[in-house]
Amino acid sequence: MIGIEADYDAAHISGSTSASTPGGTFPNGFFVPGAFSAGLTITSIGTVRGRFGWTPADNKWLFYVTGGIAYASVNNAYSAAFPGSSDLFTSSRTDWTVGGTIGGGVEWAFRPNWSLKFEYLYYTLASTRDVTTLGGRYVALVAAGTIAPFSNSFANSGSILRVGLNYHFDWVPPMAVK
Repeated sequence: MIGIEADYDAAHISGSTSASTPGGTFPNGFFVPGAFSAGLTITSIGTVRGRFGWTPADNKWLFYVTGGIAYASVNNAYSAAFPGSSDLFTSSRTDWTVGGTIGGGVEWAFRPNWSLKFEYLYYTLASTRDVTTLGGRYVALVAAGTIAPFSNSFANSGSILRVGLNYHFDWVPPMAVK
């Protein structure tokens, strides 16, 4: 069996990380103890995929592989604060990004027109990049050409596990009706 499948889901997929630096300064002399955090939130995700499957003789089971395009609305945020020097860097950006998805599943026809589906998808979206908003001494150092402005790059990928209940309509193309 060969088919095409598309889906779109509202989501709240999120993750974050944080770290801190110990006391002292780095060789450039302006970083002091600080705290860093970065996070992402996917607010919606969708796919358009081909589906290739095999049905055993009883026609009650469908085993399939699937793959295609994934797209999502992704918000990435970053902050770094250095209280001892008043240096502050923040960024937040929301973008639509596109990538790919691949996976597989099994569907079981337990009643006429009804089936139960279990599916796994792995998606990877294009990296997103933002430019950091400057604060503290960093503004003057960039303006003087002492250091360069910087940006953050985020890699966005993950897994989706789905369970679905499907109703299959009996549809006859209009040209087939006589």
